[in-house]
Amino acid sequence: MKLGMSVGVLQMAARTDNGRNAFVIDPEKTSPHEDQDQLRLVLRNEAYLTDITYGTNSEFGFDYLRDNLVMSLNERVQRGHYYAIVDEVDNILIDEARTPLIISGPASEDTELYARMAVLVRQLNPEDYEINEKDHTVTLTEVGEAHVETLLDMTLRDPDRPEDITPEQARILGYLEQSLRAQYLYRRNKDYLVQGGKVIIVDEFTGRLMPGRRWSEGLHQAVEAKEGVKVEPENVTYATITLQNYFRMYDKLAGMTGTAETEAEEFSKIYKLEVLPIPTNLEYAAMGSNSQLAEVEERDEQGYNTLLCSRGRPTA
Repeated sequence: MKLGMSVGVLQMAARTDNGRNAFVIDPEKTSPHEDQDQLRLVLRNEAYLTDITYGTNSEFGFDYLRDNLVMSLNERVQRGHYYAIVDEVDNILIDEARTPLIISGPASEDTELYARMAVLVRQLNPEDYEINEKDHTVTLTEVGEAHVETLLDMTLRDPDRPEDITPEQARILGYLEQSLRAQYLYRRNKDYLVQGGKVIIVDEFTGRLMPGRRWSEGLHQAVEAKEGVKVEPENVTYATITLQNYFRMYDKLAGMTGTAETEAEEFSKIYKLEVLPIPTNLEYAAMGSNSQLAEVEERDEQGYNTLLCSRGRPTA
């Protein structure tokens, strides 16, 4: 601010109307709350129009994803990716680099069909299906397909061209496949538990419960229908990006951390960044040609090499 530069601040979406707003530094704006003092609420794009914008990596990433979902270019908030300075850069660009940022929402699917298919598969006879435990699949036999067609009062395939199926037939077969798997491959109290009206997955390796985790591609909904609990709509991914791919969009990238030298090779290969160690104050002072300090390498009590700066005579 003292250099005549404007500063924007991105905070958690929960504090900024689900990411629609942000803050700019305003010395004349006072507040009794420390985290709001000198912060003026503005539209999100105004924070990006400032000279410097502060925020967490996830806030920048999610703003980028939301910009790719808007219906008009005027609704975008980011104005380009020019120069980013990342704090704890090895943690963000190396350790968490593959962490995906995901915006998802409920799919527009007919959850009633899961309940209908759950009832249908319970009416099948043993000769109607074949279970392959090794491949973890359940397939209908020819007898089974005929039985299902009778129960559904519709054909699943064209008898003359069985490889050609209509979009509606493909949709029904998808629901049917997951319902068959839920009924004949997934066991209650082994693969999952039912608690509080919800299906909770049991980790097959550790045996621990994984609340909040859901099987994909409609399988979780099929298990919910099998158990007679509320069928929650499946979430679909609208937009996603990893932290690595997001920060690689910047024309210039820099950062700081106390533990970057060990990751120098990865910084070079992935981001084409050079790691430059900055010496401590005493080390820097000892480097001068007329310095009263000299670097001395000694061993500590555990036998490790230690670099010390001790007072010595000028070298010149």
